[in-house]
Amino acid sequence: MEDIKSIADRAHEEPIRADLPALAERILQQRHGIDVISTTTEFYQRFEDPDHRFSADVLINDTTPKPSFDNTLTTYIPPTVPTIPYTGDPYTPELNSLISEGVLSWKDVEETTLSQSEVAEYVASESGSEDVIVVVIVDGLSYYDWIRAGYRPDPVYVDCPTITKCGYPNVVYGGESGESLANRLYNQGYKNRLAFSYWDKSDSDLTDQLHESFSKNDVIGNVEDFDDIITYLNRHEWSSQKKTFIQVTLTGPERVAHKIKENPDTIHQAQLVQKKLTALNDVLSEQVSSHRIFATADHGILWRMDVGDDFETLTQNGWHHTKRRHIENPDVEIPESTGYTETYAGSKFLRLEYPYLFYDLKSNEPGVHGGYSFQESIVPLIEVQ
Repeated sequence: MEDIKSIADRAHEEPIRADLPALAERILQQRHGIDVISTTTEFYQRFEDPDHRFSADVLINDTTPKPSFDNTLTTYIPPTVPTIPYTGDPYTPELNSLISEGVLSWKDVEETTLSQSEVAEYVASESGSEDVIVVVIVDGLSYYDWIRAGYRPDPVYVDCPTITKCGYPNVVYGGESGESLANRLYNQGYKNRLAFSYWDKSDSDLTDQLHESFSKNDVIGNVEDFDDIITYLNRHEWSSQKKTFIQVTLTGPERVAHKIKENPDTIHQAQLVQKKLTALNDVLSEQVSSHRIFATADHGILWRMDVGDDFETLTQNGWHHTKRRHIENPDVEIPESTGYTETYAGSKFLRLEYPYLFYDLKSNEPGVHGGYSFQESIVPLIEVQ
């Protein structure tokens, strides 16, 4: 497997070509001092320019066939640039170190990664031909936990506070004041709507917010078991004339982050989510001609078993709250190196960087969220069809 360091080492030896994700390209530039050129043609143009001098070692982020050259008037043959397969993943816990060291910033991550607020537009742009589109939003499922279970999603950067009341609307509305997924898809012909929520639809402000575009009869709230959703879809009368959009808010690893003393089996938690997605896919395959499922999460979880002794509790006096990794509308200040204040949906949030805490974790609190870390801020985008 060629990881980023191996790619950098090869580029220090000679110009090479590779197909890299944008974040890996940014790491090569800012940590390893590699000059990344976008196309092979551009590289040869620079190489043949007598006035050009390369100021750094070069990688060409392009593995398409190299351009042909007219050799009718010369015997000169341009040098061959070897292609190196990149099979690594820049989205690893090392991101926490790269950011704390100042090699990268969260702005770098946001600029090179699909943002959570862009998921709604992505789903809309990918939909249209299928009879049924489903969007599942899982509570507390991190990209890291998903890949550790052996699955291969696309990464999504949570560009809002990594808490439930921000992450869910960020997916549904595509930001603070965007158009809902239901309305975007309605404009593309998905006139029928269904929604399933584990929260009671009558006593949750967040549930009301997430389902503003649905009629009350189309929202099935207080779901106790995922099998109830499967049973409902099996009995549902599907219209052959109108396309359907289904929105599901689903429990996930969040449910074991704050309530048990033992370290949870996060791989098992991811497998439970996969089992539910498989069941959803199976029932739709039986009931409709075509469908597509998109699944993502509101935020990830930073688990104590992954951090270990690296957690560092801030010792300032004056904390008047119970949160571990964030404060809403803060009345305190902290060193800039430990966290930042941002505004989202009219509120200010003071969020801590990795690996800081405002308070020590309780014995029955194996996971936290609300701050900035790879585990909290990168969630998966899963597609099934």
